[in-house]
Amino acid sequence: MRPWSALGNFPALAAFDGDTRTDDVSASGLVMDGALYVRGCNTRYGPFPYCGQMRHGVFSVTKSLGAAVALLRLAQKYGDGVFDAELTDYLPAGAHAGWNKVTFAQALGMATAIGDEKPVREPNDIFADENRPKMFRFLEKRTAREKLDLALSYRRYPWNPGEVLRYNSTQTFVLAWAMDAYVKQREGPQSNLWDMMRREVFRPIGIVDTPLMRTHETNGAPGLPVLGYGMYLTVDDVVKLAGLLQAGGRHAGVQILSPTRLADALYQKDAGAGLPTGGINQFGEGRYHLSFWSIPYRAPAGCTVRVPYMLGYGGNAVMLLPNGISTFRFSDGGNLDVDSMVLAGEALRPLCSAAAPALPAPPPLTAAQIAADVVRRAYTAGPGRISYAPDGRVYGRWPESVDVGTWRMTADDRFCRIWHVSDGGRERCYVVRPTADGWQLDNPERFTRVLLKRAPAE
Repeated sequence: MRPWSALGNFPALAAFDGDTRTDDVSASGLVMDGALYVRGCNTRYGPFPYCGQMRHGVFSVTKSLGAAVALLRLAQKYGDGVFDAELTDYLPAGAHAGWNKVTFAQALGMATAIGDEKPVREPNDIFADENRPKMFRFLEKRTAREKLDLALSYRRYPWNPGEVLRYNSTQTFVLAWAMDAYVKQREGPQSNLWDMMRREVFRPIGIVDTPLMRTHETNGAPGLPVLGYGMYLTVDDVVKLAGLLQAGGRHAGVQILSPTRLADALYQKDAGAGLPTGGINQFGEGRYHLSFWSIPYRAPAGCTVRVPYMLGYGGNAVMLLPNGISTFRFSDGGNLDVDSMVLAGEALRPLCSAAAPALPAPPPLTAAQIAADVVRRAYTAGPGRISYAPDGRVYGRWPESVDVGTWRMTADDRFCRIWHVSDGGRERCYVVRPTADGWQLDNPERFTRVLLKRAPAE
């Protein structure tokens, strides 16, 4: 572990945490060439003195460092075909027919075609079933069978598995059950998934144990790992697990994880793998594949790469940059900005080699043009509807919420807005450019992009 100052004095390093408030960050840093650089370990009451031993609840980062790593281990041990194994072959009898033909890979990639809410493709609400009443009932269930029965009770959507992204943590638990049953079938009824993980993955790379959330069984059994959330990582755990992934699943000369399936999961075989999330930035669309989110990034050299990362509720992120640097931030302020970590990694080492230069963007609108053309109209932004009033107010309505805020212009013609509740009340400032059906809002210091499309009258 080395001090952050050892990396040098780059503006991108100073801005590593982006718009995340310092009080919200438990720990952040990066891993480069086998060394860990930590900006600090914090609490609401000041710095934590034992940074290396501090554990962090990382929420859905568990889907990648728990569920995905487990499936990658099974693939290395028993063959890559385990990704194509069907869940119903390893679940108790009684799952409804909608689960037929759903594979381990589709469950890991949130593409099961199983769910209750909003059975329409467009506009796609990828979180339609996450954090809804049934999900809360799932959290309250204590035994593995109770959780499984609830997870299997979701209906079938009117599309096929593998076609639409619908994020639902209960489905990762279905995968956890199926993987555990797979291990028992191959290694005997006394075996279990997590003992295999500790013995064959964690301990070989130097992790003695990683606490995680399990079910509570009435017979005294250790319980099944939930794997949709619930790992409690130290920064040292992150170094070792991210290092294993960056090394193609190989450690000390031993191949621990399937290299072909890992390359697939990290978008190295196909930058267009997975399913669109609905999110975009200045370089293209975000995608989700085998538990890894991704964003495209066009480097200053002119080349474009796809950057995979893991994401957890509250603002927990671990990024695996294509230049071999891994970055992380554990926080609870609700800010999911990962751009700043990419820019920090690029400042230390180029993410890719040179390519053809990008076409120049059209000039941004001036303050007068924005006042004349953007204000007083209603727009759609994904599933939301937004309008900007001449008096400096902004109104928003989404399928599950409403919000109000303010907007203003800066002296350099940037269009800034603050929601009172959404986005943590942070101010975001953009340059505005026209599109065929609305406006394109870009953050010059990041690569965030918001598309406003003219909304029909209500």
